[in-house]
Amino acid sequence: MKDFDDIKNMWQQQPPGQKKTIDPLAVNKMPVGIKTKLLRQQATAVAVLAVIIILIAGLGLFSTFFKRTVTYIGLLMAFLVIAMQLIVMLYTYIKIKKIDDTLDPGAHLQQWEAYYLFRKKQVRWNMPVYFILLNLAMCLYLAEVVIDHFNVWVGIFLAVYIALMLFTYLVLEKMSMAREEKRIQRIIIYLKKLLEQLKEE
Repeated sequence: MKDFDDIKNMWQQQPPGQKKTIDPLAVNKMPVGIKTKLLRQQATAVAVLAVIIILIAGLGLFSTFFKRTVTYIGLLMAFLVIAMQLIVMLYTYIKIKKIDDTLDPGAHLQQWEAYYLFRKKQVRWNMPVYFILLNLAMCLYLAEVVIDHFNVWVGIFLAVYIALMLFTYLVLEKMSMAREEKRIQRIIIYLKKLLEQLKEE
């Protein structure tokens, strides 16, 4: 409640007729620096995907032990799919970054609500498409190993890979999205409460 009072006092002390703004330092008192966490989450994902893209490119350009064309098709497809996902995450990072903390509470709230709707729509189509295309690429990439070198260890690897992918998509990814959604909802609730307090004055 102290954060609400601090921002409310700052807002109401500004001279009449002057465009009222919120001090970014005051807004950043929102629970656990939520905006910073969201930005860090996207930036980390972009960095990880960039490293993976470089590794895949190196593997495709300099490897000499693959014999089948389908393997290189799988590598190329994985490269393109991950590159597209990197662009999606970079775009999401920019969307968060453009949210202006210096706007008045009403406009600031509208920006977060717009981002919340955008993110929900994005996740609804992006994650299933990314998961399906990436694993299709991996199937093509692993085809040579399965066809030419299948043994017990390859079978164990495939079983572990499938289990890991399903766990990541069905459990970890959903948990991550739930945490992100909760963070955004906390910001929206915070700003709505602030607006309610300002209207009461």
